[in-house]
Amino acid sequence: MKGYLTEQAAQEAYDSLDLNRAISSYRFFYPTVSGSAIFNGTTKAGVEPNRKFGYMDTQPRHVGYTLNSDTPYGAVFLDLHVGPMVVDLPPGPLLGAALDFSQRWIADMGIPGPDAGKGGKHLLLPPGYNGQVPGGYHIGRATSFRVIAGMRSIPEKGDLAAAIERLKSIRVYPLEKPADWADPTWFDMTPQPQDTTPHSFEESLGYWRVLHQAVNDEPPLEDLRAQYGELAALGIAKGEPFDPDERIPARPQIGHLQSESLATLGRNGRSRSNGISGQLAPEYPLDRATPLESSFTLQIAHRDRHHCAGGDAECLFVHIEERRVVGWRQVHVRVRRCDADEEKESRNLPRVERKIL
Repeated sequence: MKGYLTEQAAQEAYDSLDLNRAISSYRFFYPTVSGSAIFNGTTKAGVEPNRKFGYMDTQPRHVGYTLNSDTPYGAVFLDLHVGPMVVDLPPGPLLGAALDFSQRWIADMGIPGPDAGKGGKHLLLPPGYNGQVPGGYHIGRATSFRVIAGMRSIPEKGDLAAAIERLKSIRVYPLEKPADWADPTWFDMTPQPQDTTPHSFEESLGYWRVLHQAVNDEPPLEDLRAQYGELAALGIAKGEPFDPDERIPARPQIGHLQSESLATLGRNGRSRSNGISGQLAPEYPLDRATPLESSFTLQIAHRDRHHCAGGDAECLFVHIEERRVVGWRQVHVRVRRCDADEEKESRNLPRVERKIL
């Protein structure tokens, strides 16, 4: 079937591309948003990077991913804007890891780390650090200035108090101490509730605001430049204000539901992008080019129930291909009638209503 899309149908194609871009970005950057929630939730409880650390005997009132009550936790948050920081572990059954703000691995410490539970000094270097690195340290190179060092202490023979004291004996200090440096203090986070997840905002515009703040505050990750290009197309870019349009608020909820249903769709052998409906007409061209700043190709193919003006429904196969070269974006939309087998299969696919946009 040949023809042209109406201007309304073409705009719906652009909207559908943006929606798919938003869903993909929602899922891809969830660890970054979750890392922000860990940092923000823990600092709300009283932890201060480089200055005040917290320990916790985990209880049901403490909400966090992967938390358990087998061992007490120590929250050691660092801000490497001050330069390289040393995490000095005593001997003993400690387990820990340093993660960047997007929860990417920096270093293991304690039993799983190079000190193997025998104690050792771990030196964490900030992004772009090119100074001299002294010997005698286990080196970790951070990819963000804010670092989450999560520590756990095994309560040997059930001795919880000793496990907590072991956490409190961890020392943290700059490689080069300023004259006004004061050793960090520890406090008990156990009594108060805590939420270190994005649950409270993951289905709202707050999700994108948190992500924008993270992108703005931390240096870009070299291997994520294509993904940053997708965010820029949605209006999230480092150094730029985030000014969302009226379509954005629905996207976090859609992205959340897509993530929840992904495993089920995979098991069924089906997936579906957002539907496109529109009258086919000769007055609107299928190709348009607009300025953009990234380079890649995106292809989306799905089936849709297309409702004609007369009210009869026919099954259409809609293929959207978006090609990007530096400076320009070209979108090509092809529509054809499905064959009998395709039409039969399309009836079993979940329907996404246009009202969500």
